[in-house]
Amino acid sequence: MTPALPYRITRTMTSEAVDDYPVALETAAGGLSEPAIIAANIHTDEEFARASGLPGRVADGMIIGNWLYAAVADVVGPDYLVRAHFQVKFIRPVFVGDDITLVIEEPADCSGAPVARGLTLRAERADGEVCVVGTASSAAPDQT
Repeated sequence: MTPALPYRITRTMTSEAVDDYPVALETAAGGLSEPAIIAANIHTDEEFARASGLPGRVADGMIIGNWLYAAVADVVGPDYLVRAHFQVKFIRPVFVGDDITLVIEEPADCSGAPVARGLTLRAERADGEVCVVGTASSAAPDQT
């Protein structure tokens, strides 16, 4: 059964997700058979992140992008993903330990009436602060 819109699901950004993503990315990009060893950065090292003025390690934006992609698949089914165009904008960082609510909705005008085909995407913290916004549609956007 397909979930109704608006669709909301909350996930927690775990240390494991943040640890594994950059290592997997570097390992795959390098065509390595063993996990890559990457230098300390805001994603992999708590002290480095704090020394950079952040409250803690920052999740790679593509983790949230992947979560939104999976949420769209939950809503409209995997066949939609074959032809879908996704566009996301990262507004604020997501930190280890953040509870993130993924929201999938139909676009609407200021009166609440639907305005277009496709879906709007949002990832927000428990306090309502929006971290990522985007769209998913079955056709590529105009290139004007």
